[in-house]
Amino acid sequence: MAEHLLYNARILRISSDDTAEAVAFENDRITFVGTNEQGLARDIPLANRIDLKGTVLIPGFNDNHLHLHSTADILTRPALHGMSRDEIINHLKDHYRDLPPGRLISGMGWDYPDCPNPDKALLDREFPDNPVVLFQFSGHGAWVNSRMLKVIGVSSGTPDPPGGEIVRDSRGRPTGILKDEAVTPLHNLRLKEIRKRRDLRRNLFDTAQDFLIKTGITSIQDNTWHPATARDMAGMKPYEDLKMRINCWAYGSKFRWNLGMRIIPFSGVWVRRGPVKYFLDGTFSTRTAWLKEEYADQPGNFGTPSYKASDIENFLRKSGRKSYQTAHHVIGDGAAGALAAAALKISRDTPGFIHMRTRAEHAQLIDRLDFPLIRQSGIIISAQPHAMWNFRKDRTLLGAERAASAYPYRSILDAGIPLSFGSDVPGEATYAPLYGIHLAVNRESPEAITPMEALRAYTLGSAYAEFMENEKGSIDVGKLADFTLLTEDPTRIDPAKIREIQVLGTYVGGRQVYSAN
Repeated sequence: MAEHLLYNARILRISSDDTAEAVAFENDRITFVGTNEQGLARDIPLANRIDLKGTVLIPGFNDNHLHLHSTADILTRPALHGMSRDEIINHLKDHYRDLPPGRLISGMGWDYPDCPNPDKALLDREFPDNPVVLFQFSGHGAWVNSRMLKVIGVSSGTPDPPGGEIVRDSRGRPTGILKDEAVTPLHNLRLKEIRKRRDLRRNLFDTAQDFLIKTGITSIQDNTWHPATARDMAGMKPYEDLKMRINCWAYGSKFRWNLGMRIIPFSGVWVRRGPVKYFLDGTFSTRTAWLKEEYADQPGNFGTPSYKASDIENFLRKSGRKSYQTAHHVIGDGAAGALAAAALKISRDTPGFIHMRTRAEHAQLIDRLDFPLIRQSGIIISAQPHAMWNFRKDRTLLGAERAASAYPYRSILDAGIPLSFGSDVPGEATYAPLYGIHLAVNRESPEAITPMEALRAYTLGSAYAEFMENEKGSIDVGKLADFTLLTEDPTRIDPAKIREIQVLGTYVGGRQVYSAN
């Protein structure tokens, strides 16, 4: 078949600091990268020549960590980010003004700095006839009313679940605030409905996919968890149904789901089997991230470890013995340190473990003494710079000194540890890669990194995190023709304006799946 040629562009190859002007591809693979003169002079039949008129071409963005169906589900609910209690109530009353009694009221994105004292009494008074669930922005906390507590079977006598908390008042009564594993029943209600309805899954998939490709994303690494969802995606037709590549994750603590994921016939470069995920702690916002030192605003609280050291060792030993990758939710330095210690121990007595690229997801705070352990044990950091949007909150929770050293991307790279980037949407409120790069570059901290380093983390770094660095993540001959077309070069523009760069087009396998025009 004839080649297609894109020329007259500034092409950031990412695998090196070199740039090019033209790229050719046949079918879905890159066949040439070079100058305009070289590309136009090649003695090969061309199916199409496209003049990119000086715009910027980069490898397609690869989001290293998100929740695909939940993204669509939550982004279509009322957004509560930055609102006070009264503002939230007024927004919900307006949005749900015609909702019949008994139907669910839901929203996403409230957080403590703006809504410091949420309580079920307020929701009970304003919405007495409807169950209400409002997820805190991370998804690890929820504010519910009494009707919803009844739906999930929570009362004064209900014990806290392992790894979670039912917040109570001075008399032991639930306040309507749930944290971490106590929130799981709320998520499960919706996930159960999604699992039962294939039409709903498909609608959510299409909605989320449309959101993502408009931001230049060509690959995602998804917390898929349930076999039915993964089976749907594995059966979709590339280019027709699928407009991005997907890495599907299993959920380690759900044995049946995990087992079901193993028998799905993943194949090729479109929908692939991903790691098995475990949650080792909670989040900063809910004060359940596992810290080595107590929370600045809650003396005596070090967070909530989800597993013992022996459990973490067992997860890692099994992954090394059976040669599969694991991904571990670690927010606090206590969780990161526990993972590093266990991984180093396993790497010393399990051949091949160091090559499994064990993933530390988020890694928002890392003790300086643990960087050598992380590198020696083969752990890679899968970070989400979108979490850095609120330094005021971090200073309140961690104190000024620890907050300044959080999200330690400069230190990670300087230590020689592989770094990849993503969004964790809807656990974070934003998901556009250029905004994440903007945050990583423009922070007022020694941990800021350069635009090229951030681009590499969002492309080649994320490809490395899923063992696909030989297939994508850079613009090189033989790799997949996955590209993102931009109005400006993030490495040349004023760094403060990176967030203003526009995505003009998204290409997957050489086909344009999104055009701004």
